[in-house]
Amino acid sequence: MKQIGIIRRIDDLGRIVIPKEIRKNMHIKKGELLEICVNNSDSIVLKKHSLINKKYDFLNGCIKKLSSKTNSNIYLTDLNKVIFSSNSKHLGENLSVSFDNLINNNLNVDNIKDLKITENLNIKPPFRIYPIYPNGDLSGVVILDYEEYPTKNDDLLSEFTSLILTDFFEED
Repeated sequence: MKQIGIIRRIDDLGRIVIPKEIRKNMHIKKGELLEICVNNSDSIVLKKHSLINKKYDFLNGCIKKLSSKTNSNIYLTDLNKVIFSSNSKHLGENLSVSFDNLINNNLNVDNIKDLKITENLNIKPPFRIYPIYPNGDLSGVVILDYEEYPTKNDDLLSEFTSLILTDFFEED
């Protein structure tokens, strides 16, 4: 782990401000969840929280089945990077700024001819994007990059899968 020499004081309520440079570098946004871990008696680690990362085995099976049934490459993202790829490419790549803006601002993708998901992943129609909203908060998206134009059943199956994933990630 690369150490950065920034010192901050804890306030009366036990809070500490994460410097702007670190928040920007780590793509930490206002309201985002962080995990607080204790490595040993003298180290506290903050990690970005991702519900999607926590349930990888279920996702692996679900997404691979959906990919084979819909004849598509599927990419599952959290709000920062590609968490799963049905064809094993682009896994762990950070989302492009344009795609980040697209999903965080609920922009319409209907007329987009070339979608840049990461620096190395551009897809062209036909594709579909389904948001995952557990507990009412956007946690990520499912992207289906179809080899052929999808049938109505493909669309219904894909939409149903995104609803199942949303329910699956709901926290009690």
